[in-house]
Amino acid sequence: VDLGDTYSPVKAADRFLTDELDVIIDLHGHTLHSGLPLLAHPSLSNILKLSFCGWPQTTGAAFIDHMVADKVVAVPEQASREFTEKLIMLPESYLPADHANLVGSVLSRPRATAGDVNHTSSFAFGSLSSFQKLDSSVFDVWANILRRSSSRSVLRLMRYALHDLAEPRLREELAARGVHPSRLELTPMAPWLDHVWRKTHLDVMLDSIVKSGHSVMQDGLWAQVPTVSLAGNRMEARA
Repeated sequence: VDLGDTYSPVKAADRFLTDELDVIIDLHGHTLHSGLPLLAHPSLSNILKLSFCGWPQTTGAAFIDHMVADKVVAVPEQASREFTEKLIMLPESYLPADHANLVGSVLSRPRATAGDVNHTSSFAFGSLSSFQKLDSSVFDVWANILRRSSSRSVLRLMRYALHDLAEPRLREELAARGVHPSRLELTPMAPWLDHVWRKTHLDVMLDSIVKSGHSVMQDGLWAQVPTVSLAGNRMEARA
């Protein structure tokens, strides 16, 4: 259903009803481009509504009937108290991925080097998670790893939006934990296929803890980078 660039919940609901939809799937949850304001319209109460993929936790919305998950990311024994939705459990992984579109652009290319991403040559730990997924507990772990590694090893993060504001604070957090701030390097963003290819320059990927890397870590796995993760006790820390 193409709603165009401008729409309102009322107009969208009218279109859904006109098209006689049976199921609507929201892919964004409480993030940018969320469909939740549309699905909340009371006239859609008889249409089955699902949350899938882009928001790895409950929406908390009574009008969302089901969430798609699997038994690794959503522990069945905890579902009744952590989800307002009924869970649809896929047999393997709930997060789809297809490496076919990466073969020519990533897997068949030589691995990226430090020079390809404008860095000096060092052993590189990296996290590709956005800054909002980082907290003091993950910096405790990462600083401990860096202190116990060669002084030539570095931590590389992606240069996400507002990096100019975040970078000084990130360096301060490392320095406060006994790691020289110069061991933090920020890698420029790039279009998606080049973005995935650039991840191949990393030696080890480190996942965030409170909220995991999700599809960003999946990209790194397709880039064949060894990955260390820690499964938490909630879906957002396991997906």
